Amino acid sequence: LEHSAKASVAAPKPSEGPLGKKLYIGNLPFSATEQDLSNAFAECGTVESVKVITDRDTGRSKGFAFVEMSSDEEAAKVIADFNGATMD
Repeated sequence: LEHSAKASVAAPKPSEGPLGKKLYIGNLPFSATEQDLSNAFAECGTVESVKVITDRDTGRSKGFAFVEMSSDEEAAKVIADFNGATMD
C-alpha cells in the first residue's frame, strides 16, 4: 500500500467489556483493498473478516475499514504493531 500518512488502528470504544476483536482501521490510501489488509494483519493472527468502507454512489474507498481478528489478544497485537504505521 502506498500512502504518506500514518494508519490509525483502534478498537471501537465499547460501553463496557473487553477490548474486542473488531478494529477500526483509518487513514488508509484509497487504493487499499480488503486483500491487502487481510495479508498485512495476518502476521498478527487469524483475520476473520475485512470490510473496506466505500462510497455507495462511486464505489471509491472512503479511506477506512473494519478488520475482525479471531481473538482479543490478536486484535491487541494488531493495535500494538500497526497503530501509527505507514502502510507502503
